[in-house]
Amino acid sequence: MLYIASRKQIEEYRQSDALGQSQLKKLLVSMDEFLKEDVDKQSPAMIIGSAVDTILTGNEEDFDNLFHVTSFSKPSDVVSSILELVYERTQDKRSDLESNRSLLEEAIIDFEYQKNWKMETKVNKLLEFSGYYEELQLSEGKTVLSEEQDLIVENVVDSLRTNPATSKYFNRVTPKNMDMYLQLPIYWTYKGVNCKSLLDIVLVFKNEQGDIVKIVPIDLKTYFGRTTEFLNAVRTRRYDIQAASYTLAVAKHFNVPPSIVDNFLFVVESTTDIGHPMVFTVSSELFDVGLNGLPEVWYEGRLLRQQILGYDQLISLYKYYEQQGWQEEKIIYENAGHLVLSWDKVTGYAN
Repeated sequence: MLYIASRKQIEEYRQSDALGQSQLKKLLVSMDEFLKEDVDKQSPAMIIGSAVDTILTGNEEDFDNLFHVTSFSKPSDVVSSILELVYERTQDKRSDLESNRSLLEEAIIDFEYQKNWKMETKVNKLLEFSGYYEELQLSEGKTVLSEEQDLIVENVVDSLRTNPATSKYFNRVTPKNMDMYLQLPIYWTYKGVNCKSLLDIVLVFKNEQGDIVKIVPIDLKTYFGRTTEFLNAVRTRRYDIQAASYTLAVAKHFNVPPSIVDNFLFVVESTTDIGHPMVFTVSSELFDVGLNGLPEVWYEGRLLRQQILGYDQLISLYKYYEQQGWQEEKIIYENAGHLVLSWDKVTGYAN
């Protein structure tokens, strides 16, 4: 059978206070980064990826309800952000940009747009983009896609649906012994922490008695670059942590031993070199890195590799900060601000 999450379920997932792996990974940067309020601003690459996800793993009507395709050329990120902020703040959504000069000036100040220009010059320049503001009105809060972006989305979707390596994951006709879940929200606990995971695709295989014999968790990725270079994205964006945590989530959700869950799959297509999609299987080694991390590597007294944290260590770090009250970075808090400086790293006296 085929199960597709509703938009209500997805929205409830996004509003949930449970801890997602993308939020948890901010602790790889710092405590402050974790606490920083999210800005609801998507990059062009994220918009394209979201549109592809919506078409391939959402309900049939979701794309039209969530996206608006425009023939108007989208301005720069700064200009579009200013206009979007004006539209968000105005009470009369039908009023034109000219009628919202005061809000436009406030947004210009907020974004520090063209600091060396006079305010009148800035306003007049932005009024040239009134057409884009009208598109925001027509979109009624939907995500705006340019025709160029929409063409990329169509080509990526077509490539994934027709390529022999990937097409089977987007065929919604399920055999008798398999259930397919699209956009499956999972709420689970790990080490006492309430967690959440949103799976793009989960294939559940059963025997004749209806017992689960195999589960295949899958995530769909669009990548700016050649698909053969996807390992770079795995390392920089720590997709190994996603794979490890989602695998654990699936096992808990279906109440099966981890051995029943197959190696996590990433189905990847490029947005710049379309036509060469690939399926990457997460090895046991990479899964272990995602879950348990890697230790420091030293050679002849020199640090060759910093410690790499995994999901398990990040959860422990999250629990530490919860108990500490999110007062200060761990190394600073535990050493009262007195640290040891060496050529390779900064440590506390306890180290």
